[in-house]
Amino acid sequence: MVPTLTVESSPGGVISGPIAVRFQFSGDVANFDDVSGFSVSGGTVVAGSFTRITLSEYSVRIAPFAEQVGTIRMAVHTFDIKDASGAAGRRSLYGFAWPYDTITRKVPLNWATIRDALGDAPWTGGPLVLTITFNVPISKGFTPEALSVDGATLGEFTQVSGTVYTVKMTPTVPGNYMFLSLEPASVGVAPMPIDGFSWQLAAWSKTKWPD
Repeated sequence: MVPTLTVESSPGGVISGPIAVRFQFSGDVANFDDVSGFSVSGGTVVAGSFTRITLSEYSVRIAPFAEQVGTIRMAVHTFDIKDASGAAGRRSLYGFAWPYDTITRKVPLNWATIRDALGDAPWTGGPLVLTITFNVPISKGFTPEALSVDGATLGEFTQVSGTVYTVKMTPTVPGNYMFLSLEPASVGVAPMPIDGFSWQLAAWSKTKWPD
């Protein structure tokens, strides 16, 4: 059976520097040899950091772009990966994302978190309800239009309190990743920082099990 894959990184929330990413296959693979085994946007692979620990475990370091607010996205196409016998992987895409903020500021930013009931588990079998929590009350309307979404549709948007909202994410592409982000300055909060940003970028992602 072709090995499955888990991609892990220890940092939580918004990162401000390079992160270590670990690829753990459930069995040995034959051709996950270098950085061509995955794609990265929103950042760069740290030169010389790709390491084969065993035939089933690999690691790499990814650095966000300097003086920017954005999201590092990584995609691993498992149908390009073969096990020790030469069998190809399932035609599925493992996608992951880490929001980052590397801008140097003197004024602290407000922030928001996006969480689901599965916690750090990278997979989901269906729709999920996300909880968006702000560290300060919202001072003007927050609607689903302020959210950027990939690989899913949004529904059941609910205000729980002045700082807590929920929204339902329903995946649209089996075997692909879902991504949700709240961009800086898309919603007003009080007090507003003088540098023009409402708060740090907040983001969430998970992969839908292939049907």
